[in-house]
Amino acid sequence: FAARAPLSLSASSLEKYAECPFKFSAEKLLHLKDQNVVDLDLDPSSRGSLIHAIFERLTEEPRRWRWTEAELVEVVEAARGEINYPDFGLWDSMRPRFVELALKFLAAEEQWRNQYPETKTLGREVRLKGRWLPEERRLVRDDEVNGHGYPVTGQIDRVDGNDKDQYVILDYKSSATDVSGIESWLRGE
Repeated sequence: FAARAPLSLSASSLEKYAECPFKFSAEKLLHLKDQNVVDLDLDPSSRGSLIHAIFERLTEEPRRWRWTEAELVEVVEAARGEINYPDFGLWDSMRPRFVELALKFLAAEEQWRNQYPETKTLGREVRLKGRWLPEERRLVRDDEVNGHGYPVTGQIDRVDGNDKDQYVILDYKSSATDVSGIESWLRGE
């Protein structure tokens, strides 16, 4: 009988548990997964990976707000190559949607930087590792608790900050239906 590694949790795992403890247990304890459905469109995970790869390229320094359509097509194609999305003959009709999304992202970024000119990007795709202490209802760094609590891992899309030790965590979403504020996280504990 082999010893198992300790259960590792992510923010999305905790959301899954709150939504349905059975689904969470099936995935985390029994290691069951939904089969990928073959589709001609991008599945949500691949779409999210593609969008993240596009945004990561567009936020590289030095920042710029004006890109030609040809440059954005190159960015989208490079991101597509990164996630290894195969072409079923429909990519040419899908590409313009991602170029348009890149343009909207650049406009939103320019507005953000104009509104908060003192901020700069401190990290992109930042790995998070810590421990959840359920009795204290808080997340702490591993080195603070000497192995107590439950391991939690995750990735933060982007962290921006200024010289006044003020920080903001940016979580990219591929649709407005995925957007939620800190208040909903706090209400959901």
